[in-house]
Amino acid sequence: MNLDHLKYLVTVADCESIHEASRQLLLKQQYISNVIKSLERYVDVQIFERTSKGVTPTINGQYLIDKARTILTTYEEMEDSYLYPDNQKLLDCNESITLYIPAYLDSNQLLDVLDEFDSYFPNVTVTVISHGLNKTVATLLTEPNSLFLYPANLNQEELTQRVPVELSWETISSVPLMLFAAKANPLVQKYPVISIEKALALPLALLIPQSVDISPIYQVLLSYGKPNLQYMVDNPMLLFRMLQKKNCFTIAKQNILTDDNSIVRIPFEKPVFLELLLIYHPDTLKSYAVRSLIRLMKKSQNNTTNNSQFVKASEKVVE
Repeated sequence: MNLDHLKYLVTVADCESIHEASRQLLLKQQYISNVIKSLERYVDVQIFERTSKGVTPTINGQYLIDKARTILTTYEEMEDSYLYPDNQKLLDCNESITLYIPAYLDSNQLLDVLDEFDSYFPNVTVTVISHGLNKTVATLLTEPNSLFLYPANLNQEELTQRVPVELSWETISSVPLMLFAAKANPLVQKYPVISIEKALALPLALLIPQSVDISPIYQVLLSYGKPNLQYMVDNPMLLFRMLQKKNCFTIAKQNILTDDNSIVRIPFEKPVFLELLLIYHPDTLKSYAVRSLIRLMKKSQNNTTNNSQFVKASEKVVE
């Protein structure tokens, strides 16, 4: 048993599915299943009840999951305690970092991270650039201190095909997705909650960012089946109007469009996530400033994911 195994255990519990956990962790489903079985043998208790719909913790299993969360949190706190041990070392650091991001990344969250980073590293310059995947990947092979955030639900085989072997990647967070529709849509009352499979059959309009060839959310949906895609737009306001005028639906990050009272959120029966990957050259980690920036991004993304509240089936969704 090690920290990675505890992380896998908690991820399976959060996803209520070994399949979904393996997708988020970019690991094979059989490997995650074997880790869980190995943990069960080690502690000599059944951790999960397994059904055709997923997994549910047993009483003993929930106790172990809670303990695993505590251990992981304690480890993160320990990392935080020695992240910035020498203030003079931080002041003496005057290098540059380039951060490539998708154009639709949450800018407020990124600015919070950069503000905190700047408070520790006032003499480090961070250049933020919106970029497409292919050109950025080539850049990472030659440009020092470069990081790339890429939203995609790709398995390890697909990533191997798209990312050169010289580069490393890891999942930095999993962004929850929800179904959205106009409150006046006649189908809204029919679906207080919905399965992802039923959602794919609804008439869908998806937002495709201008900087990419295909919607990352569309890639997520393809892993569940073929979506009934009727519109793809690159303008959020146009997407908003389509929901109202065309009686169609969209699947997006759960915090999008929530300020408009005419739009309602419909939660999925089981959480659906868009994964955010961090891609970099291994030599980049030689930089103390880069390692610190990565740590802050992980901390920020984890806080966002942990604070995200899914609406349960028993709760009223449509007001």
